[in-house]
Amino acid sequence: MNSREYKEQLSALVECLPKAEREEAVGFYMEAIADRMDEGATEEEAVALAPTPAEAAKAILSEKISELKAREGEGGSASHAFDEVVFEEVAEAYDGVTNGGGAKHDPRGFFERLKSWRLSPLEWVAVVVSSPIWLSVLVAVAAVALALLIVAFALLLVVWVLVGCVWIVGGAFVLSAPVAIVFAIWGLQIGSGPYSLVNLGYALFLFGGGMWVLRGALALTRALWKWQKENVEVSLHGFGKRRARKKSADCAADGCADEGVPGTFGSASSAGGQPTAAVPDGGVPPVAAAGRSGGSLFFRACLVLLLAGLVCVLAGFISSGFDWRVFLTSVYTEGKMYLGGAQVESPERLLFSPYGLFARYF
Repeated sequence: MNSREYKEQLSALVECLPKAEREEAVGFYMEAIADRMDEGATEEEAVALAPTPAEAAKAILSEKISELKAREGEGGSASHAFDEVVFEEVAEAYDGVTNGGGAKHDPRGFFERLKSWRLSPLEWVAVVVSSPIWLSVLVAVAAVALALLIVAFALLLVVWVLVGCVWIVGGAFVLSAPVAIVFAIWGLQIGSGPYSLVNLGYALFLFGGGMWVLRGALALTRALWKWQKENVEVSLHGFGKRRARKKSADCAADGCADEGVPGTFGSASSAGGQPTAAVPDGGVPPVAAAGRSGGSLFFRACLVLLLAGLVCVLAGFISSGFDWRVFLTSVYTEGKMYLGGAQVESPERLLFSPYGLFARYF
C-alpha cells in the first residue's frame, strides 16, 4: 500500500468527522509516514510501519467519542442536540471500523464509490445484471433531454424569424414611400389634385410608420441578442448550459472602481481619489438621458409624419367629393393606365413611366 491509498482509506473511515478535524487527524499520520521516509525508509516500508488505516481510524474515533462524552457531561443546552447527533455518527463509524473488517469498510455512498470505481464484487454483479433496466432509463432520459433541447432551439429560431419579419415589414413601408411620391407626381401631371394629395399622404404615412417599425425592430434585435448572450450558451464540454452573465452588474455593486475600472456613464473624482460615476442632480446619467431624449424626438417625428399622412389622405378624399376611386391606381389594365379612376391619355409622358421606358428601349 502506498501513501496515497493509505490516506484515501483513512479519510473514508473517518468521513463522519468535520472537514477540519478530519484533515488534521489524517495529516498527523501522513506526517509520521513522511518522517519515516525522510529517515531513509521507502514509501511501502513507511506505510507498513504505521498503524493500519483501521487502527488509526479506531484511535481517532475513540478520541472523538471521549471528547463528545466530556462535552456532554459539561452541559450546555445550545450544543447538546448537535453533539448528540455527531456522537451517534461517530459511534456508528467506530462500530463499522471495529466490526466491519478494517480497511475494507467504506462509508461513502454507492454513487460516490461508483465514480471512483471502488464497488465491491457483489455490487459490480448487481450493476451488470441490472444494466438492461438502467441503460433503458438512461437512454430514455437522454432522448427526452435531446427533444427538449431541440424544441428550445426551435422556439428561439421562431422568435428570430418573427423579429426578421418585423424588419421586412418596416423596410417594405420605407421602400414604398418613394413609389407613393411618384404616384403623387403623376397626379400633378394629369391635373388630379385629390389623387396627388392622397398619395402624398401615403408616402408620409409609409415613411413615418416604416421608420417607427424599423426602430422597434432594432430594439427587439438588441434585446433578444442581449438575452441570448446572457442566458443561452452552447458548451462543447456538455449538452448545453444556461448561465446568466452578471459580472458587470455584480462588479458595479461590489465597487469595481477600486480596481481601476471606469464607471459606466463616465467618471469623476470622489473624495478618496477613486473614479465614480458622474450623475447629474436629477439622478439620471447623462448618456441615459441623451438616449431618452433622442428616442422621444424620433418618436415625435414619426408621429408627426403619421398624422400628416392621415390628414393628407383625408383632405384628398374630401376634395374629390368623397369619390372612393381616388384611392385606386392601375398601371396596366388592358393596355391602359388609370389613376384615381381617370384614364391617362399619354402614360409614356409621365415621370418614370414604365410605358416611356418600354417605348424608349424596346
